[in-house]
Amino acid sequence: MKLLCSVLLNSTLLLSLSPFVLAAPTTSTQHRRQDAEDQSWDQSWIRKWTAIGDSYSAGIGAGNRLDEACARYDQSYPSFIQNDPDMGDPANREFMYLSCSGAVSKEMLDKQIPNVPDGQDVITISAGGNDLQESDGLLDSALPASLDALYAAAKAKLAPGGTVYVTGYAQFWGNSEQCNGITWAFYQGLGYAQLNPLPAYLLIGWRGAMNRLVLKANQRIREAVERAGPQFVFVDYDEEYELIHGRFCEEEVVEDSPNRDNLLFYQWNTVDKTPDEPGRKRYDGEDPGTF
Repeated sequence: MKLLCSVLLNSTLLLSLSPFVLAAPTTSTQHRRQDAEDQSWDQSWIRKWTAIGDSYSAGIGAGNRLDEACARYDQSYPSFIQNDPDMGDPANREFMYLSCSGAVSKEMLDKQIPNVPDGQDVITISAGGNDLQESDGLLDSALPASLDALYAAAKAKLAPGGTVYVTGYAQFWGNSEQCNGITWAFYQGLGYAQLNPLPAYLLIGWRGAMNRLVLKANQRIREAVERAGPQFVFVDYDEEYELIHGRFCEEEVVEDSPNRDNLLFYQWNTVDKTPDEPGRKRYDGEDPGTF
């Protein structure tokens, strides 16, 4: 994902945080009610918060890699939130960044949640996408129960009045017929034809099927958030992708077009010829294995 993707999600999450600040309970000394006109963006009351999740939360490909094991990046949305001026001085709060690329909900429950300290003001969760393994059946049979268990464990970590913000996923594909001739084959052009003799192409039917999986996953996540209760908020930023025409294979775009404005999702091995924003894509001369 590009830097813009992380900025977009960060902005959406901060918008979600803002109304909660206005309703911050007076029962906790860590929380203070904000003036609706002058300080509605002030998040400095947050003293303990944690990000758990998968690669969406780890921000894989956004900026510089922070670690090898989980591929967390310094321009992920948790990093943006932690360093946002509206959050106040980072030295005044405890931030746990536990997200790990590739994690499924059970791994978050077993490996991430136990490391979350009690008394959290805010927890962000990105979970469910890796559980699916491209199967509609798992969306109905396994995902709801997995999310329920994860959310229940996260709720137990909250301070009085704390909130869990659960992010959905975004549809990455547009409806351009021209993209039927585009392949995202990982080994294409790298001398590994024997490993990938018949690369798959981005046929519009496949793109539509993947988008529908995203929408259905978001619906199951939204339902699980509603079951979890009023301390949970679903953050749906998918519509923002559509509004700025940032998906790959937009109808008005001839792909691949890696340097177009607002592109939010780009091919592996893409080089940005004019990388004005740090972390957007890899630079010329970098290791092809980087993002």
